[in-house]
Amino acid sequence: SIIIPTYNRPELLRRCLQSLLKNDLENVREILVVINGDDPAARAVISEVNGHDPRLQVIEISKTSRGGSRNRAISKAIGIFCYFLDDDVVIPPDVLKNLKEKLKSHPSLGVLGGPNRTPPDASRFEKCAGFVLSSIFGMWEMRARVKGTEKDEWVDERSLQLCNLCVRRD
Repeated sequence: SIIIPTYNRPELLRRCLQSLLKNDLENVREILVVINGDDPAARAVISEVNGHDPRLQVIEISKTSRGGSRNRAISKAIGIFCYFLDDDVVIPPDVLKNLKEKLKSHPSLGVLGGPNRTPPDASRFEKCAGFVLSSIFGMWEMRARVKGTEKDEWVDERSLQLCNLCVRRD
């Protein structure tokens, strides 16, 4: 199950969904977009994109925290794994294929994720912020959240964040 909370960011949501639909969705059981509060613009984006994949479902909730919206979605999710994306994330076309391979080669994994890299088309400010946050001076031991690691490795919570995180639903 892919879970995307959103509120009042329709253009970012559109880009996120478009990038998601460019992936191989063979093993995806559902795409749950949680509209966190009254947001007609998000509903319009979802209506526009909805014809491209029948697995796209909407959960509308009263305004709450991002964590609350994720928890609501995970309680309704049917997949063995839940892959959390933020609505401003643009994923490369091979992310879900790579995720599937990692989960297959490490069946005991409970959590898999990261990083949150700055996209190539980001503004100068965003690129500067990404550079700082991926440095030892910007985030110290947590810089892997933005920079990533040289190779696959076991990490603790300092290297993971919810904008790009896959967890075993149970």
